[in-house]
Parts: sequence; C-alpha cells; structure tokens
Amino acid sequence: MKIFNTNLTIESKAGESVEIPIYNKVTILTGDSATGKTKLIRFLKLLLSDSAEIKRTSIDNVCDKVIVCESKEDVLSLIDKKVYNRIIIIDRFDIMSSEKKIIEFMKESSNIFIVAAHRDFDQCGYSTDSMLGLKHDGINYTAYKLFETPADYMTNKEILI
Repeated sequence: MKIFNTNLTIESKAGESVEIPIYNKVTILTGDSATGKTKLIRFLKLLLSDSAEIKRTSIDNVCDKVIVCESKEDVLSLIDKKVYNRIIIIDRFDIMSSEKKIIEFMKESSNIFIVAAHRDFDQCGYSTDSMLGLKHDGINYTAYKLFETPADYMTNKEILI
C-alpha cells in the first residue's frame, strides 16, 4: 500500500479548522457515537459548498478535489460516474463496509478515502496507521494517531471488543 505523509487542512474565515493527517489511501476516523464524526463531515460539506468561507487549505482547489458522501447512495453514484483522483470523505462507513462494490472501488481507484466509522467496525486489513481518533474543542477538529505500532492496537482496551 502506498504511504502518504500529508494533511487535509481547512480553515474557515470564522476561525474554525479541520486537520486530518493522511498516511495511507484509506484513513479511518473512528470513535464512539456522539464523538463528532458526523458533525465534522457536515462541517466539511458546508465549507466546501461555499469556497468564499475558506481562509486557508493544504490542498489547491480543495472544493474541486474533495467530495463528501453522507450515504451509501452518494458513494455508489461516484462509482457510476467513475470519479477518480479525488479525496472522498465517507460518513457512516461502518454500515456500508460490507458492500463489495464500494470496497472494490476503494481498492482499485486512484482516490484517497477518509471514512468515519464507529470503533466496533471491522478494521481487519487496514493498517494501524490508517486508524485515527478525533478531537474537537468546540472550534477546531483534529484527527490523531490512535496507535504508534501494531502492538499498541493489540493492547488498546478502548478498541478491543
């Protein structure tokens, strides 16, 4: 798997910001219910729909390059349109992670994916570098590495079911 070392950073004129490190083709924002995953995705969708509100970003032409999907139908639509070379953000991935067409699209396309899922979703097959937690201080969202090594994943009591 190709290793990336970049950030998706977007700061609004109102001072709100999002920072998500991207280490692999698939980045998983994971957390329990009510930890801010869907709120973050809706905030991103709102910002990207009105580029005049964006003050700073780490990616040129971010509104053209980032696509936010809030449902399985949104993702299937991208597959049908053959969308490539984008950053695709998917909410509620845990309820569509068994959809074969979506998994094949993620594996075979040239897109980068940031997906939000509950902690108990099946994470087998994903690098521990891909799994991020989410912090929100009321203004800024920051994703952070949950694990420094695969051994951390095996011993982290918050993740183990």
